[in-house]
Amino acid sequence: MFPCPNCNTSVPDDALTCGGCGVFLRSTNPPTVVPAEQRMTIAPVPVESKLSSPIPDGPKSRSFARFGYAAVAILIVSVLGGLLYSGVEQARDASRRTMTRCRLKQLGLAAYNFSDQYKHFPPRNLPSLTKSPSVTVADDEVPQSFFTDILPYIGQPELYGQLNSRLPWTNAANKPVFSTIISTYMDPRVPHPPRNEDGYAIAHFATNSKCICDTKTVTLAEITDGTSNTMLLGTVNAGFQAWGDPTNYRDPSHGFGGGPDAFGPIDRDQFVQVLLFDGSAKTLSVKTPIDICKKLGDPRDGQPLGDF
Repeated sequence: MFPCPNCNTSVPDDALTCGGCGVFLRSTNPPTVVPAEQRMTIAPVPVESKLSSPIPDGPKSRSFARFGYAAVAILIVSVLGGLLYSGVEQARDASRRTMTRCRLKQLGLAAYNFSDQYKHFPPRNLPSLTKSPSVTVADDEVPQSFFTDILPYIGQPELYGQLNSRLPWTNAANKPVFSTIISTYMDPRVPHPPRNEDGYAIAHFATNSKCICDTKTVTLAEITDGTSNTMLLGTVNAGFQAWGDPTNYRDPSHGFGGGPDAFGPIDRDQFVQVLLFDGSAKTLSVKTPIDICKKLGDPRDGQPLGDF
């Protein structure tokens, strides 16, 4: 028995309606009872994606993974090593170019010190020269090269003292002098042997033949175009001559493209380095116009040089 919720009359447990008030008590279809263990059941979400397949675990798969990691590490090290090597090479090239400019300036300073004493640029004993009364030059002295006569001014007075100036530079008595390697005459970027096939030490620089050669030289007064517009020395990249050779000169009018008869670049950047009579070192392209090269060579052509 249970009380009617409407009139509180006791009714049997299986009664469908209340006998007192006639209220309908329950449905003929009993409610479906859901077991507790089935309530709030959520289907598990699969861990593996449909877009990828699981990697089987095993010795082969682990070996493959280790190989992949090693390959990636090697690739990273290779890239970093290449970048580091490139940076080191660029720094090394820049340092060598700076050393070349320093050596050119050292040669220019030596030429000026020579000029202060002899009143003209080297060489010192040419037939065309008017000898300075303050300088004693023996009449039987043989003309030497520009690079020979500046030896005392680049810290080589002892070597110069061993020279027999009455004999040509090719004489066997003078060979010990002219086979001596002078670092100031060398460009550190040149992989060429420091001596020629005859055993004479070479130079990586040459003089401007329009100003200094085996038959003539100039004074400061004769450089009427200005010392900042006239070339004294430059680098060469082929046909290296002995520093004792009086014919170690090149004509700037041949351009700066290199070769046995012209000034030329030594480094990979395709630039030639030249020294002007004012002592400044310039880096010029191999594509410098020929008319500019000619004007740089001639000390008194009277032509405006412009920017270069």
